[in-house]
Parts: sequence; C-alpha cells; structure tokens
Amino acid sequence: MKVLLVKPGEYAEEVEIDNRLSTLQKIVGGRIEIYSPNNDPVTYVLNEEGKLAELPRNRAIYNQNGNIVDIIHGNFLVCGVGEEDFVSLSPELMAKYKAIFLEPEIFVYVEGRLNAVKSKPSISEQIKSGAKEAEKHNTDRPASPHKGEKDRS
Repeated sequence: MKVLLVKPGEYAEEVEIDNRLSTLQKIVGGRIEIYSPNNDPVTYVLNEEGKLAELPRNRAIYNQNGNIVDIIHGNFLVCGVGEEDFVSLSPELMAKYKAIFLEPEIFVYVEGRLNAVKSKPSISEQIKSGAKEAEKHNTDRPASPHKGEKDRS
C-alpha cells in the first residue's frame, strides 16, 4: 500500500509497504497506536510509547485555530482507511498530507510556550534524500567514475 512516511528531521516521503502489523511496528519502532485526526478517511500510525520513550519530536498537530494540540514523537505513517484495514492513500489525500507534513519541524520554547517552526533537513539528510532520488532514475546503469578517476572494474 502507498502511504506517507514522516520521520523527525526529514522530508515526508511517499513509500510503498506491505500491510502487516510487523511492518508497521518496525517502521514506528514499537507497538502501534492509531490516531485519526479529522473526518478524512486517513489515520496516523505511530509509536504507542513515543512520548514516554522520549523519541525525537516529529510534527505538531494543530487545531482549526492553528494552535498546537499535540506533538507526534518518532516516525509515523499516514495511511488510508478502508472497511476493515489500512489502505493506500488516494492521490488527492497523498498530496494533501504531503503538503501538511512535507517539511520537518523544530520545536522551540518562546516565552514559556512550545512552538513548531518549519525547517530544512540537515545537510546529511538532504544528501541522503538526493541520493534516493538519483537511485530512482539511475537503476539501470552503474555509477560512473568521477572525472580524473580510473574505472577499477
């Protein structure tokens, strides 16, 4: 199923996973908890003990007034909801939630109040993200040597 994977400090990304409990638990790093944010046919699958285990803060959840009502800790997935199970997100819902969660957030206290600020991933995360994107487009040919290097194959 196609879902949105959201990791702390990284851009959210569309991934394809199998719909097994063991897969979901591996991605979130423990027992899963389900959080349904609104009336959309989506649910967030997150680590049940993310806050207690002090996993890194990931993304804030906001109410209609734009105030933070909760913070998700650790990796989480945004999945579609079917009759009895999780399903792929529709293209429309994938686009909507990718727009909501695309950019990482950092959390800072200002005047005693915790605030979330959109940020860019670290340089290493940007490089890793760029490498993943390059792999998608260059799967049929090996990497060529850098200019001035000999091919040692």
